[in-house]
Amino acid sequence: MNRKSEHLNRRLQLVEAMNKIVFFCGFLLIVLLICPTVTANDSPAKQYYNEGLGFATLGQYSEALTSYDKSITINPNISNTWFNRGVVLGKLGRYTEAIASYDTALAINPDDAEAWCNRGVALDNLGRYTEAVVSFDKALAINPNSIDAWYNRGYSLCNLDRYTEAVASFDKALAINPNYADAWYNRGYALGHLGRYTEAVVSFDKAISINPSYAKAWSNRGVALHGLGKYTEAVASYDTALAIDPNITDAKQNRKIALEQQNQAQPTSATPIQQQTQQQTKTTPLLYAPIGAVVLMAGIAVLSRHRDPLYNRLFSRKVG
Repeated sequence: MNRKSEHLNRRLQLVEAMNKIVFFCGFLLIVLLICPTVTANDSPAKQYYNEGLGFATLGQYSEALTSYDKSITINPNISNTWFNRGVVLGKLGRYTEAIASYDTALAINPDDAEAWCNRGVALDNLGRYTEAVVSFDKALAINPNSIDAWYNRGYSLCNLDRYTEAVASFDKALAINPNYADAWYNRGYALGHLGRYTEAVVSFDKAISINPSYAKAWSNRGVALHGLGKYTEAVASYDTALAIDPNITDAKQNRKIALEQQNQAQPTSATPIQQQTQQQTKTTPLLYAPIGAVVLMAGIAVLSRHRDPLYNRLFSRKVG
């Protein structure tokens, strides 16, 4: 038995050693793919920067931050390092520090539209929505075709209850990319808050046509149909949402409400007093709180927004 245990331990040690080798080789491959210009002659600042990129690619954001900090200690004047430092701080949920890092990047390069955009995302995640819109506007002044800035601007405007402006912002994003499911989804959210339920249904239908498994879109489509008094269709939409994701609590609650209101809408032999009491117990459907941050959220239908925090420029920056 001891020999078997010893043999097993050796095998486990061998597997662990092999895993470490594979991890190290993978790390090197990622660095080479992302940063093909890395050479032995690179400056230490650039080497630490590229090391940070490799760690960030692996999702090791604390290690990436350490590498970026080492790079900055050697050379604090590279805007890309400050930019990507802001990205990993955002990934770690340290939004105030992320904003400071973007601010430093912008002090070096004020025309960095992506830094202004990601700064806006961080501000939104802190609930500083008005400042976020200003940051997105700065990005758009530099690059009017930034779909990220238009989309996230719409998201922050929704947080400010400025729904008409939000719809216009989502429309700008969709003019750039008509297949942006999340933009159609959040456009529907904003339209629903404006009471424009028919248009909201169209927006949710667009999102669903792009992504038929978009459970929240099915659920919020139900809310908009609910607002139009189309209770049977609303229930069917909630059912589809729950078939995709049985854990959408709001869809379950709103389905129950729609069924009750559907029953109340049926002709009955109730007395006028009973009918009046039934009418008073009806709830008015609202829109789901947004999904995302964002990020970038009882008994009343509410809509959900959705945003993937747009740190998608994480690996696009290389030190020349």
